[in-house]
Amino acid sequence: MLLFVIFCLLGFTFAQVPKPCISPGQWEARVRTSNPQLKAELFGKLTYDSVYHRTRILQDVTVGKTETYYDIITFYEGKLAFFIDKKTDVCSRVPFDQPWRDYGIQADARFVREAYIGSSAVSSSGLLVTVWSGNTTIPINQTATYISTWTYDGCLPISDITFEPDDRINYTFFYDITIGISDPNVFIPPRQCLTEKENTNLHVKTIIDEGDIIFYVILDQNTMSNNIKTYFAYFCLFVISITGFIPHPSDCLQLSMIGITHTEITQQAFIRSLARYFLDTHAIRTQEINHSQEFTIDELYHLAYPHWTTKQVRQRSYPLKSILDAILAENGLVDFDAWTKKLPAAHFDSEAFSNGSRRILELRRQIINDTRTKAKILAEARKCLGQLLHTLQDFYSHSNWVELGKAGINDRLGIHENIGPVAASNQSTCTSSGCTKIRVRCSLYQKITLNKCPLEYYECKNNIRPEIIAQGLLTSGYSSNQHNENNDSITKPTNVEKCSHGSVMDITSHQPAVGGINKDTTIPLYSPRFDLHYEAANLAVIATEQFLNDLRRDLGNNDFDRLFAIHPTVEELHAASKAIAHMRKWQFFSSSVSSGLSLTARLMKNFRKSVKERLKKIKWKLFGNSNDILKEDFAFRRRRKRDLILRRRRQQLH
Repeated sequence: MLLFVIFCLLGFTFAQVPKPCISPGQWEARVRTSNPQLKAELFGKLTYDSVYHRTRILQDVTVGKTETYYDIITFYEGKLAFFIDKKTDVCSRVPFDQPWRDYGIQADARFVREAYIGSSAVSSSGLLVTVWSGNTTIPINQTATYISTWTYDGCLPISDITFEPDDRINYTFFYDITIGISDPNVFIPPRQCLTEKENTNLHVKTIIDEGDIIFYVILDQNTMSNNIKTYFAYFCLFVISITGFIPHPSDCLQLSMIGITHTEITQQAFIRSLARYFLDTHAIRTQEINHSQEFTIDELYHLAYPHWTTKQVRQRSYPLKSILDAILAENGLVDFDAWTKKLPAAHFDSEAFSNGSRRILELRRQIINDTRTKAKILAEARKCLGQLLHTLQDFYSHSNWVELGKAGINDRLGIHENIGPVAASNQSTCTSSGCTKIRVRCSLYQKITLNKCPLEYYECKNNIRPEIIAQGLLTSGYSSNQHNENNDSITKPTNVEKCSHGSVMDITSHQPAVGGINKDTTIPLYSPRFDLHYEAANLAVIATEQFLNDLRRDLGNNDFDRLFAIHPTVEELHAASKAIAHMRKWQFFSSSVSSGLSLTARLMKNFRKSVKERLKKIKWKLFGNSNDILKEDFAFRRRRKRDLILRRRRQQLH
């Protein structure tokens, strides 16, 4: 039985991800594995994190008549796994020396075929998949043959059938896959897993989030200073290696308080663009809209169609929201995808301004061509739009545009390849004199998950060289482990003082010129120029709205409408009704986000207000009721109970 459990734990890491199919770096899924010959069955919830080389599976395992419940957390860098028996609450620390391998299609796999799950004949009723086969080595050092199925788009696993020696067959199926990690605290071992010495240095507190999602927070008493922002930044460090604005609020414990995210930037900009669409098409008259008031998408639909009921608005806006959710997901994936997360052109890093601008133009061209082709399914165009907006938004947080004193957006970006004068490759752009080094020792959790302690980072002010400012030259920061479009390594020059991207994870920030210039967050741990975050986010919203408005101008109202399903087809409405009936949830989109047509001053005020509100909520949660108790994953418990009832009924029938 133990072998079966370990196999299920390790089976997710044997494959080596080849190009072009690379699984996302972080995802969650429901998993079912069965082996009829062993009379073994597993139901579990898997959290996969290739960014920090760790996995967690909460599982219900049945072998014969024996049933066990395990919570298994594995740290590949720390060579340690925690096995928590959910029945007895006993935790075992197990040395674990398996090498990490990204989960995906093996490099030597043989392509079998493409196929549709469902049907390709009816729109939105089929899923295109690829089927592969090959050999793999199972934990008992024997060779097994497998057949695996993956989504064509996104390279997400669907199923895996492994044929072991002695005619044993393992069937694995993946369900409800979501990109990203909804709760990074699942990787924190519970108190009973820690030694007495470790427990002495820890203070454990329970936090209850909205919606009864309850999780651990481990605070190191020696490093928990009065600066609560710094503490929460430590936790967010293990959620995502920041390469741009935070993709989504949930990437920081669903309590994002360290800045404005890509998701919020995109949604606010789209609402403004949608309002202008309704005004230009006379669905809303100018006198009917208060430019200083903020509106959600639903509220804009109510203004445009006041005779619609709330139910009608919900149904008819659902396709648009689903499309926007897919665009937001693609935007966030730029920071997770193995190819784009370290590609300077995708983030305007390493002074790759021509490359970044060319990337935007190429993606824009594909969006327009696909949308103008009436018979074409627009999933690829929307994917390109999400990727494009990420790059567009990162220009303002990664370059020195704000430091140059620019109050408006770069109106050449997305239109021309040449977006302005750029510092020469042999020209120094940053200085170390404006940066202060901060050194903080690590907590226990950071020691487990990081290879370096203590934490060292920089706070910077006025670290762009005066001559760069005076000449109005563009520059951006270099980061570690980057590569260009030809997969050639890009390193920070050592013969001149170029800027670094900066953050505690960026090793180039310790090379002259030290520090960095990114403005992705309001936390110096991530962003040396954290003080300019709101200005960068504000410009990113305006630039995103301008891009969407220009896209509508070039496409025309009808094609723009079709791209976003502003007025959905009969088929789209039918699919929306089914999705609403099944209470299908979005991954990134939030119906509560609102925006107005007023510009910078009000937008900046709202940004600051939203972050302050998050901070108040976090303080209350941290120092509120200390008697709150930790609860298990309720969805898992409900599913487990249902499966047990069904299993007993089947046994009674037999």
